Amino acid sequence: MDQLQQGTVISTSQTLYVYAETATTPNCSSENSFDVTINYTPVADAPANVTACEFYILPSLTEGGYFTAPGGIGPIATGTSIDTTQTLYVYAETGLHLTVLVKTHLLYILIHVIVALISGAMVRII
Repeated sequence: MDQLQQGTVISTSQTLYVYAETATTPNCSSENSFDVTINYTPVADAPANVTACEFYILPSLTEGGYFTAPGGIGPIATGTSIDTTQTLYVYAETGLHLTVLVKTHLLYILIHVIVALISGAMVRII
């Protein structure tokens, strides 16, 4: 087995071994091992702000989900129709016991409602 040098970057989960010997007569030695687990750190998508007429359908994200507040509070499902101007948050986490929090991205959605006046009656155009 190869000896790791000080400062070696470990980027995959693996078992590491520690070995020591006295290098005297008698040559006494000891060995122990420990597991290193490397967890994936998600990077939340950073969608651009949106300006839409009447409504906007939240598209699928590669990483993360939509929320009404920072920190993953108030989830909103992909495919939801947004029909009011609002700020949403995109947030992602590892989902493991030791949750890694990642930067929350803001998504501002501006909805324009088009209203027309036809023969004295207001008509909402969809």
